[in-house]
Amino acid sequence: MKDPWFVVKRYGVGLSPNGWKGWTCTAAFIVIAAAGTVWAHRTGGALRAIAAIALLLLAFVPVMLLTSDRKPWRWRWDKDDDALK
Repeated sequence: MKDPWFVVKRYGVGLSPNGWKGWTCTAAFIVIAAAGTVWAHRTGGALRAIAAIALLLLAFVPVMLLTSDRKPWRWRWDKDDDALK
């Protein structure tokens, strides 16, 4: 991808938002997760809130993977890592 929304983390393992598209997607996930959790908890209890978060994660993770830089996930130590260069 030319302009990835998510890139591998410099320290540790996983993905991190990159640029305004990645941060907007992450912010939207947080807002929807918070609102969905409050709604689900008020209408059906904790089990419904957990189910709502699980479904939202099932939608967010593929978006992250499809819009990432596709570098392999592994533990990284910044400058000691040649994969980030």
